Amino acid sequence: MIYTHRNVLRGTTLTDLDTRQRFRNVVSINTETGEVVVTPEPVRIAADGATFLTETIRFAAIWPVMDRGFPCLFHCHGRLN
Repeated sequence: MIYTHRNVLRGTTLTDLDTRQRFRNVVSINTETGEVVVTPEPVRIAADGATFLTETIRFAAIWPVMDRGFPCLFHCHGRLN
């Protein structure tokens, strides 16, 4: 499933369990493919002037922790890139 700001609880965090790194500026999380799209810090605008530059990080597994039917936390491990 693909998660964005539209289908998670406000303040939802993503943590790499191997390194204990917490990711900021997450755009989307795809639990089926193990892909997390983030904007690097500082956030930069793409050449078209309408979108942000993004980076895709891949993991062996990502799973949501649910609260009231919505994810409030994501755990991931096995970073592939």
